[in-house]
Amino acid sequence: MAGVVDTLGYGGSNTFETAAAPAGQGTGVVGSLNRTDAVDTDDNSADFRFLGTVTPENSGGAPEPTETPTDEPTDPPVDPTEVAISDIQGTGDATPLAGQTVTTSGVVTAAYPTGGFDGFYLQTAGTGGDLDLASHDASDAVFVYSAAGAAAVQVGDHVEVTGLAKEFFGLTEVEATSWTVLDEPAEAVKPAAVAWPSDEADRESLEGMLLAPTGDFTATDTYSTNRYGYVGLASGTSPLVQPTAVGRPGSAEAAAAVADNAARGVLLDDGSTWDYTRGDARNSPLPYLTGETRCGSVPR
Repeated sequence: MAGVVDTLGYGGSNTFETAAAPAGQGTGVVGSLNRTDAVDTDDNSADFRFLGTVTPENSGGAPEPTETPTDEPTDPPVDPTEVAISDIQGTGDATPLAGQTVTTSGVVTAAYPTGGFDGFYLQTAGTGGDLDLASHDASDAVFVYSAAGAAAVQVGDHVEVTGLAKEFFGLTEVEATSWTVLDEPAEAVKPAAVAWPSDEADRESLEGMLLAPTGDFTATDTYSTNRYGYVGLASGTSPLVQPTAVGRPGSAEAAAAVADNAARGVLLDDGSTWDYTRGDARNSPLPYLTGETRCGSVPR
């Protein structure tokens, strides 16, 4: 359209560039869409992110800003704290360094330059392998949020990152302000060979780490595979069940099924936020499915 400089479509809109931007958590939740690193790549899903605050905020009633006199000293910038990734993760549900600028380093184990994740995973060099979950209480990996950084690094790179430690919908991350691919080699990361963790504490201690879970997994839910590209799995050889299929609501049998579903359920994600039924994503191959192999198919 003549005169149009940019287009933004979000959520269920069909007026987006490439793919729709995230739409937040529903009409009852305030928030705003903001540029990612002020970059315009003509892909709304990559160029915008949803924040749980309204920007710009109302300035009514706030005092007028005043300039700092040039003859008065100003506070020097605070140097970032150099820490290990496990210190950023901490041993609880959230990072103990929230709001602090940190510097850390590790090996890139996954990068998402497209698809809407806009970042990469960084894990401490040499970690992983055979882990004892009883003594392993802090994750050695963290998500680094930066669309530009995801496009600049590759899996296996040894990278130093500086940014803000924070939580985003339960995920500890570093919102990067800078990153450097280091020249010195780093010991490779090893996939953690562990049984699927059944409780939240063990899962938190592995958050973001490269895993090679042992044991069987069963496809239990493909309802959203055709649209969002993920598959519901159950640890073990049996699928998850509807709790009320085994007991009346409120019964001990139904409660046991709820607990079992929580312990064994996991989503196998395609590494994107695309909706494969909308926009240009409709022309992208659906994950896990090819002309020769179909997810969940069995021989007859």
